[in-house]
Formats: sequence, C-alpha cells, structure tokens
Amino acid sequence: MLHSTQLHYLLRIRRFHMRSRSVRWVIAVCAGAAGSAAVAADIGTAFTYQGRLVKMGTPVTSSPPHCNFTFGLYDALTDGNPKGNSPQSVNGVTVVNGLFTVSLDFGPDAIDGTAPWLDVSVQCPGDAMPAMLTPRQ
Repeated sequence: MLHSTQLHYLLRIRRFHMRSRSVRWVIAVCAGAAGSAAVAADIGTAFTYQGRLVKMGTPVTSSPPHCNFTFGLYDALTDGNPKGNSPQSVNGVTVVNGLFTVSLDFGPDAIDGTAPWLDVSVQCPGDAMPAMLTPRQ
C-alpha cells in the first residue's frame, strides 16, 4: 500500500546529463613527421541529474531546511540488485519552482554495460516520511 505522500509527489525528468568516466576518449596528437600518437583521458563516473518535483499538482519550492533525496542505481525496473555505491543520500537540496539539480557518482562498478534504473525518494519540509517516487527512471 502506498503512503499518501507517495501519491502526491510526481517526478518529471527535465534533463539528464551523464558524463561517464568509464568511457575513455582517445585524442589523436600529431607527433610531427613521425605520425600520430593516441592519448586516453579518463572522464569519470559522476553525472548531473536534473529533475522537476511536483506535489499535488504544484511545483515544489523548498526553503531552509531544503529537501533530502536518496538515489539508488539498480539493474531492474522493479526489485533488482543495487549497482555500485548505491544508495546514496543528498541532503539539503534546493528546489525552486519544482526544479532541482544534484551530482551523483555511483562509482566505476555501476557502469557495466547494462541499462541502469535510478530509484529516487524524497523528503521535503513538512513531510512525515520520505516518499518513494515511482516508477524508477
């Protein structure tokens, strides 16, 4: 049975940017007449997650204290196994007109070539308990 707060929160994804360090960029560097050499640059596993939080049809705007989020990365839409450094809490997130941005890093073990599912729960001022936002993203 869903807690009443769960029914009133709606998370809409505004943008999702992911910069994965597990992907290595190869940059060709000219080495004069001898030809070219390749240099690999590690770009990391961190990514920026931006979302829109709506409660009872109204975009949320938090004032101190701000909202606390918990994010988990899983290998399935429902149930499944956690991936990498999961779950992780991000406390004191500012939400303005429903929009928020957090930086997440589940580590290199989370990036294994399979599709991950992001689990999100949130507790804002006035909420009795955290609300699990469904479905996973």
